[in-house]
Amino acid sequence: LLLSGADWAEDPPGLDRGGQKVYGRYLLLRTLAALSTRTMLTLPDDIPPLVQAVYSEHDDQPTTWRPAIIEARASFDAENADKRERASGFRIADPGAPRSLLGWADASAGDPSSNAQAEASVRDAEPTLEVLVLQEIEGVLVTPTWLADGGGEQIPDNGLPTPKLTRTILGSSLRLPAMMCRGKDLDDIIDALEAAYPVQAWHRSRALRGELVAVFDEDMTCTLGRFDLAYSPEDGLSVTLRTASAHTESEDRR
Repeated sequence: LLLSGADWAEDPPGLDRGGQKVYGRYLLLRTLAALSTRTMLTLPDDIPPLVQAVYSEHDDQPTTWRPAIIEARASFDAENADKRERASGFRIADPGAPRSLLGWADASAGDPSSNAQAEASVRDAEPTLEVLVLQEIEGVLVTPTWLADGGGEQIPDNGLPTPKLTRTILGSSLRLPAMMCRGKDLDDIIDALEAAYPVQAWHRSRALRGELVAVFDEDMTCTLGRFDLAYSPEDGLSVTLRTASAHTESEDRR
């Protein structure tokens, strides 16, 4: 068993920055404390007691770790309180005396103009956006040619696809990374995708109606807002931010 992402030469152990961003310092320190006295793990039997140890209120961490864990716990509690406060704007009030339900849904996620934008706004994480992927080859829309099953099938221009083709299209979804979905970039990308909706007939389809579509070219590249996208069947999606300077920000989705 190898525990990565922690420097055991420090006291308490130093933590990987990426791991802290995802899980938080408090839970990682509690996890290391729960594992520090173990010489053997039996899975899945040990999972419930380990989870209980990490999330319990017992002070079972090494004494020298206590100041760091207390500080991390304060940040953990503050972050959870902030999440609860933000979530309260989308929660129906507790039942009480009879009253009208008019207006209970007025709390919005930023006046979203589409279901996709609403989903991206209310997730308790950085917003992301899911799009369906098609390719345009010599002026013809097709399913992604890199698909092993159903790739390269032509999309009807003025009619609805067959049920089988619809399943292939829905299976070609791609979630854009958070770096593309921050602030004005999210609005710009959604507006561009809605303006360039490739098949108007899809508005009559229960399965495809409301879905956003990104059209890649023959070279498996696409431009959305300030971002250049490239897809590789081997490496996945690569995203590059175009800037006025020579510097670019990129993110690979493997």
